[in-house]
Amino acid sequence: RLPLADLPEGVNRRALTIEMRAGALHVFLPPLQQEPWLALIGHIADTLRETQLGAPVLAGYVPGDAAGRWTKLGIASDPGVLEINLPPCADWRAYAGWLDTLECAGAAVGLRSFKQTSPEEQTGTGGGNHLVLGGATPTDSPFLRRPDLLRSFISYWVNHPSLSYLFSGLFVGPTSQAPRIDEARHDTLDEIEVAFAQLDQWASNPPPWLVDRLFRNILTDVTGNTHRTEMCIDKMYSPDSSTGRLGLLELRAFEMPPDARMSCAQQLLVRSLVASFWNEPYRQKLVRWGTSLNDKFMLPHFVGQDFDDILADISHAGFKMDRSWFTPHFEFRFPIYGRA
Repeated sequence: RLPLADLPEGVNRRALTIEMRAGALHVFLPPLQQEPWLALIGHIADTLRETQLGAPVLAGYVPGDAAGRWTKLGIASDPGVLEINLPPCADWRAYAGWLDTLECAGAAVGLRSFKQTSPEEQTGTGGGNHLVLGGATPTDSPFLRRPDLLRSFISYWVNHPSLSYLFSGLFVGPTSQAPRIDEARHDTLDEIEVAFAQLDQWASNPPPWLVDRLFRNILTDVTGNTHRTEMCIDKMYSPDSSTGRLGLLELRAFEMPPDARMSCAQQLLVRSLVASFWNEPYRQKLVRWGTSLNDKFMLPHFVGQDFDDILADISHAGFKMDRSWFTPHFEFRFPIYGRA
């Protein structure tokens, strides 16, 4: 709404706009480099202290962070839930610290990570608890440095359906938000084995685009959507944009549990699997479950049996995990309706 086009040539056309609306000061920040942006924020804070105008509503442009100085927490409204994107965590303790902080902050304003559907039963919020794995930079990503790591993940998840169903929401299957690759099309396993064979030809010094080209059209839902899948590689090394070349793997079959410590246990489990596969790649033949996939693994007995095998594998790799840490997950995913 400003007549910036009328300014003479050579004049900076970036403008700061300030408005009072509904008793609040709204400040729209122009696009700036990081240093002048920080200086401007400092001047705004000083002015507000002097004039006692209260907390402002900030909008506009956030500068890039090429030097990696900032810790960014993304918060966005989503239908029915508040979506929060954590900053990258270098270790598990940092991740656990963030979850504890957010749980306390949410409780203070009446936000919870579960829905109370009846006096006896709790369910998930319907929001995801997606785990994103990668490196500090794309070149640091373990999935680009060692593409066989993604092969291990895919194979292990296919052979161990408890990883797909124990931590998921109530809505699973080929039309869900995170379908397994073998839920809709059984021939997908044949195709992914062809991709595995191609991967073996690049045992050393793989090009960064290899993972994307081999798996992009296989890791999809039944409609071919690359985002709605259990393992999403949209931000691994996509040719579409630079924001899609971050070396990231997103595990989408995790729903938000009712307690932060349950999320911490999930992340610890996945990190243990990353370390296990890095030391010893998983090369077992893919299991063709067929209809037994849903006949068995909708039942807690078979999920528990399979999950015990997973914990045994992790223990064999040198990472001791207590089965009792996951008792709340089984109770939440398979609530008891009665005893006879």
